[in-house]
Amino acid sequence: MRKLPMLIMGLLLSVTALFAQTKAISGKVVDESGAPIANASVLVKGTTIGTTTKSDGTYTINVPATAKDLVISSVNYSKQEIRLGSATTYNVTLKLSVDDLDEVVVTGYNRQKKSEYSGASSRVTAKEITNLPVASFDQLLQGRAPGLSVLSGSGQPGTAATIILRGPTSITGGSTPLYIVDGIPVEAAVFQGINANDIESVDVLKDASAAALYGSRGAAGVIVVTTKRGKAGKLRTTYSGQVGYTLRPQFNYPMMDTEQLLKAQEEYGRLVPSSTLPGWAWSPNNPAVQAASPAQQATFARLMDSVKGINIDWDDIFFRQGRFNRHEITLSGGTGKTLFYSNLSYYGEEGITYRTDMRRLTWRNNIDYADDKFSMQLSTNLGLTQRNFQESDVANSTRNPFFATRLTPPYQRLFRPDGSVATGVGNNFAGPNTYERTILLNRSYNDQLKIVASANFAYKITKNLTANAIIGADFRETQNTFYNDPRTFDNTTSTDIRTRSGSISEGLGRFLQYNTRASLNYNKTFASKHELDVSAVGEYLEYRVKNMNLQGFGIDPRRPNTLAGITPGSVQNQLVPIISGGRSVRALASAMGLAKYTFDKKYTVNLSYRYDGSSQLPQQNRYTTFYSAGVTWDVLKENFMRNFSKVNTLRMRASYGTSANADNFPFGDFGYLPQFSIGADGAGNQTLGVSALGNPAATWEFTKMLNVGVDFAFFNSRLNGTVEFYNKLTEQAFANQSLSLTGGFGAISANAAKVRNRGVEYSINYDLVRNKNLVLTLNANGSYNHNEVVSLGQVANFQQGTSLISVGLPLGTHWEVGWAGVDPASGRPLYYDAFGNVTNLYSAANRTQRWGTSFAPWIGGFGYTLRYRNLDMQVLMNYQDGSFRVNNLEFFMENPGFLAGGLNSAVAGRFWRGPGDTEATVQSPLYQNQFSSKYIQDASFLRLRTVTIGYNIPERSLKQMKFISSLRFYLAGQNLATWAKWKGYDPEDNNNISLSEFPNPRTITMGVDIRF
Repeated sequence: MRKLPMLIMGLLLSVTALFAQTKAISGKVVDESGAPIANASVLVKGTTIGTTTKSDGTYTINVPATAKDLVISSVNYSKQEIRLGSATTYNVTLKLSVDDLDEVVVTGYNRQKKSEYSGASSRVTAKEITNLPVASFDQLLQGRAPGLSVLSGSGQPGTAATIILRGPTSITGGSTPLYIVDGIPVEAAVFQGINANDIESVDVLKDASAAALYGSRGAAGVIVVTTKRGKAGKLRTTYSGQVGYTLRPQFNYPMMDTEQLLKAQEEYGRLVPSSTLPGWAWSPNNPAVQAASPAQQATFARLMDSVKGINIDWDDIFFRQGRFNRHEITLSGGTGKTLFYSNLSYYGEEGITYRTDMRRLTWRNNIDYADDKFSMQLSTNLGLTQRNFQESDVANSTRNPFFATRLTPPYQRLFRPDGSVATGVGNNFAGPNTYERTILLNRSYNDQLKIVASANFAYKITKNLTANAIIGADFRETQNTFYNDPRTFDNTTSTDIRTRSGSISEGLGRFLQYNTRASLNYNKTFASKHELDVSAVGEYLEYRVKNMNLQGFGIDPRRPNTLAGITPGSVQNQLVPIISGGRSVRALASAMGLAKYTFDKKYTVNLSYRYDGSSQLPQQNRYTTFYSAGVTWDVLKENFMRNFSKVNTLRMRASYGTSANADNFPFGDFGYLPQFSIGADGAGNQTLGVSALGNPAATWEFTKMLNVGVDFAFFNSRLNGTVEFYNKLTEQAFANQSLSLTGGFGAISANAAKVRNRGVEYSINYDLVRNKNLVLTLNANGSYNHNEVVSLGQVANFQQGTSLISVGLPLGTHWEVGWAGVDPASGRPLYYDAFGNVTNLYSAANRTQRWGTSFAPWIGGFGYTLRYRNLDMQVLMNYQDGSFRVNNLEFFMENPGFLAGGLNSAVAGRFWRGPGDTEATVQSPLYQNQFSSKYIQDASFLRLRTVTIGYNIPERSLKQMKFISSLRFYLAGQNLATWAKWKGYDPEDNNNISLSEFPNPRTITMGVDIRF
């Protein structure tokens, strides 16, 4: 029995000794104005023991008795170390630092101090994009980085944006930047499986210092995404929830109501007496009606009254108020040598039309381990996404509801008296036909699995020598389904047996790219003034894609929307299914050397050399080299700057180098070889014919880039910013070159062209007010880019689709017949010939290129951030100027042939009415409408992109709820207002012709962030 008291006493002494080895330290972290800094890191130097400050800036941490220093840091502020003594309270004031705002540039291969980085880069932080109601994170970059054009081609939930950095670099290929996530490349334009709230920062790398690092993949720029990772300290649990609505935007395209349309039809009938349109056929002013019997006149009057009693807004039929919700739980923290960050998120968004939505479940798990020698970062993202689509939203066809609403007259009913949909033949039935097809019966959707995973290892061989390795993979599997119900009016009236019987199409696509990289890094400081950092890198990438498609016919209505409903095909029933598919693979092997030398922390030289080999090119051109050189001068550290106390940062940079873009090849992975396709002769026998010549001399599209930049900060860093000047020349760009038709082909795509982009960018921030209770920061960024085709080889121009690529003009320059107005005497349309003379004859031979370009030379964004006590607000507006697009919708809405349907209300009174009408802007309906420069409209816009208002509950108010450490409520709005001359749904689009695309919705949400 005596052993038990001794054991208890021993345990008590051990616990006492354990507590004696640590002590509690507390304090408060504030900025220079005395305002508290929330989420600042408080770390015991040399350990992973740490915590973060609360919303009122206070912290408490248990430190070992042997601890000597605390390290206090926060984004935007200079790091500070404090020496620990016998005290238990340490209050800290952090100074604002522009260098720390972007103190590290993440290139994907390494991290460099901003002060020593010679390239051009912009950073978008988590604070700017967190909790914004957008499914594809690339759309969140709009207006936030100078030189970055971000245009959403569709408002359908989850659709990726089209991004071009510093202008288009390729004529026949793409100009999409390379995307890097946690060190590995990922597929462009497929981001709906990634949660934007998991992103810590986005570095937009623009110049040769960054592009040459990626050699054959970097010419269009590089966007490097760094995800959030755990911080040392106790377990942090956070719940974030957001709910709201998606709303249709205010269209700058009002339609005629019933009264206006009937009047327009009557005016048309006076010019075309044979018209059978209701506004004329039943009008008492129609001579034929006046000549009819009283009974017939009474019938016409009743019909006219019945029509006048109907006034349907077809936008109300197809558009809806969608719901939005997002919920996520985050766990992060770490003890000892291991840190972790884990986030589970659900995202749900209904589109602004029926049958459009997106649901996504993502899981992000990042684990970090580090000891004195070895470190490891494991990063995993798993995304499951389900999307329902509008059947057609990128074509001016009656299957597109955005077009159908403009074709359908307001007096056309949706339902018959028996409740069935009032379908029929003709454009005036476009609304009911589309409603039945896209909302009631047909389905279009896909399911996607997205996995992005990487493992990054580092081992310190000696004090100055480190070995690194990274392995990563980007995998996507997408299953697409389109169900075409046999009961739709279009199908039941079709003469094609397969269409009439209904169909279902299933497609399965797999994408995999994996990346392995190994490197050695040596860095050392000599004689305290000479800093050398050298790396040798070897890398291998492989891309694999595979797809298969099946379309079956003869759907059993009892088993809709499933392959089980297909009728087995045979020659007799003519319902033989269509099966297709394909696969491809390509690889890239590289070796690279990097070097950075800094003297006296004033002068830095950055050098890179890369050797790439790609399977996309023929053997003789497969391997090539890329290089870059850059210099940085920290002017402020010079002795002659000592007396300039108002200058806090002054740094000059210059870089030059070469790169290319492997995705620019217009003929695919093996397109340098001849391509063959299977066909049939007149007797139905299978044939094999040449479908593409290939080009055995194909090589890279090389881009050379010069960049000069200045970073500055004045007045205690209250005013800071960056200015960049660049010149980017793409040589050996692919362009069509003429061939003799005796070989069966009139042209071949060859490396013969040159394209130049040059311009200026700026980014500026100014703290208008900065004190303890109020901080108001104004920000703006913008750029001007001049794009020009410098050479096309043996030709001066060549046609590409509806465009003409011409030397001396920008890409995207419109090619159209000039509109000269309406002849007041006859109502005939007037045009300009190729020499500028007015003519009433329309000829495509008179097309000229005087009508601007679809690529906006001016882009940018501006706004402000406000913090008043516990209230915060963020506002962002973005714009583009100088862009012109073809308004294809306007062509139809000014066409008298569509008077049976709907017309733009602005057209009322603009049709020519008779001789002497000098105010008419639309020709007489007796003359056919033609495409001309009249329909090329200014697509410049200014958009209120984002507004966020938040409130942090004061710390003292949370003391009663001990389990909650911080609580924040907020309201967020996206795309709230647009100012533009454009007539239509949305001026923002990613092509040069408006085809009634899905407009960007307005989104209004409210949310809460709770940290436990």
